[in-house]
Amino acid sequence: MAKPPYLLLVHNSFCDSTARVQERGGGYSAAFLKQLEKMQSAPHRAGDRYDCDGLPSCYADFIYKCDIGGPRGPKVFYYIWNSQKLVIPFFVTPTARRDIDYASLEVEKHAAEIIDIVNGWPDTASDCEMWMISDGQLVRTNAGEYIARLLASRSVKSARTGQS
Repeated sequence: MAKPPYLLLVHNSFCDSTARVQERGGGYSAAFLKQLEKMQSAPHRAGDRYDCDGLPSCYADFIYKCDIGGPRGPKVFYYIWNSQKLVIPFFVTPTARRDIDYASLEVEKHAAEIIDIVNGWPDTASDCEMWMISDGQLVRTNAGEYIARLLASRSVKSARTGQS
């Protein structure tokens, strides 16, 4: 399984909101995984920029939303953290498109919580998982464990090359 260009950083609160997609039936579960796979492969093309006026522009420009199961389905909102090659999905709408009242969703509030994770990284990894989807299969790893392995592999590489 080849590592995609981006990984998904998922906070526990997002895991709770995904349960609604699973409950909808009608293929939404598979469509949701497919959309997450697209987000990790090409996050800038998987969705559309979401106008998030409630956040500073240095963050708001990286908030996107995409459809699950087509334009009439629920939406998933995510933050693209380019420097870390991470995509952070943070909210799934509880209803399909025609029933969405975007003003009541408080997307900015949910996004601000994710910005706190970004600003506190890597200390804020304890409540997060790293997800990778490949061929419709979801692989989950505790983010703290992932960071520890990543740092260990970088340390081994620098020891081999004589760099510090």
